[in-house]
Amino acid sequence: MPGVSINLSKTGVSTTLGVKGFHSNISKLGVRTTVSAPGTGLSYSHLEPYKQQRPALPNPQKASNMRIASITCLILAALIVVLVLIATGGHF
Repeated sequence: MPGVSINLSKTGVSTTLGVKGFHSNISKLGVRTTVSAPGTGLSYSHLEPYKQQRPALPNPQKASNMRIASITCLILAALIVVLVLIATGGHF
């Protein structure tokens, strides 16, 4: 199936979904999303682990920073996708 691949290795199985320039890999460690501008060498990758250690005491500043980082990541991903679409004339 186009845009889907199953990866088998000694350490486990993972599935990758996406297209050139934007894909997500789902494995036992979590979900890794990668956004790139093909042909430029520019890329950004983020791993969202399934299990996260929680601090003993909640830290509202850290939570706020994480939300800002997530929003920034989404904006950066959208910008890269738009730039790739413009550069390729809408064709990957």
